[in-house]
Amino acid sequence: MDTKALINFSSHALSQKAKDSLSPHFDIIEEVFIHNINFNENVEEQLREIIRNVKTPLDGSIPITLIVPGQATIAVLLITFLSGIIGHIPDICLLEMDEDGFYVPTTSFILSGNNIKTSGRKFRQELWSSKK
Repeated sequence: MDTKALINFSSHALSQKAKDSLSPHFDIIEEVFIHNINFNENVEEQLREIIRNVKTPLDGSIPITLIVPGQATIAVLLITFLSGIIGHIPDICLLEMDEDGFYVPTTSFILSGNNIKTSGRKFRQELWSSKK
């Protein structure tokens, strides 16, 4: 099996239960905490600082799945920035409520960033061909 990594950028620590449920699916589980992004400052430099804290190889050699921050703007910026580093769009791990009412990462439904991108490209072709 190829090495797979999950990086939690949600700024909420994963519970041991969550780690236990993820560990059969991911060889690397890393948590990187984002404290604050100041949009009045250089956002790119702040993203660089966040990524400098990542220990997982970001050279595109292993598949990376993200748990994104809940704040939409930061999530979009982070995915866009990481795509530029690793050369493809990372997968996204969703959270779901467990039987105890806690949100935990689910491996039953992971969004493939590259599949979404491919679907968008196909749809773009449909849009362009319909306008001719």
